[in-house]
Amino acid sequence: MLEEVTYRVAAERVAAFTEAMSSLAVSRRRTGASHWSLYRDAEDEGSWVEVFEVPSWEEHLRQHEGRITGYDADLIQQARELSEQAPAVRHLVPPPV
Repeated sequence: MLEEVTYRVAAERVAAFTEAMSSLAVSRRRTGASHWSLYRDAEDEGSWVEVFEVPSWEEHLRQHEGRITGYDADLIQQARELSEQAPAVRHLVPPPV
């Protein structure tokens, strides 16, 4: 399962945002993500996309329900607060076999 989280970040907040995302990357991996990346949209400099992969939808739910700590929640909130608007989230699942 792949999750994409798109943030709108003002130029003056980029340094703080990328620092916050570096910490959030560690949290995502600790709570079950096997891969994590951050991208800036080449056509829209204010658009940043966090992408991470977890083995299954069930593992993703465990990230939210059983593995997240107060510290993890604070990291997520910090990233959201650096975004100009609520991040857009997409959950991408593989087709059935």
